[in-house]
Amino acid sequence: SLDAFFDCYRDSATMPIGVVEIDYQAADQAIEPRLDARGGQAAHDCLVLAAQAALQGEIDAIVTAPLQKAALYAAGYHWPGHTELLAAL
Repeated sequence: SLDAFFDCYRDSATMPIGVVEIDYQAADQAIEPRLDARGGQAAHDCLVLAAQAALQGEIDAIVTAPLQKAALYAAGYHWPGHTELLAAL
């Protein structure tokens, strides 16, 4: 359920990827982004939980944005895109 998902990720210590606040004035010192399987896992989990919530009538719709396919692949999910993943649910 959505409650289980939010309970899992509510505490920043248990989030699969860290959230870093960057001062826009110090952007030139920002760390380069890098591929991480944890990001792919989080993207997969969020998409699946949103789809399940829609299928169970908990929500009316979902909206998606582009997913980093390389991160999904690194996490072990070999869908060509989220549309194919959604179709398989």
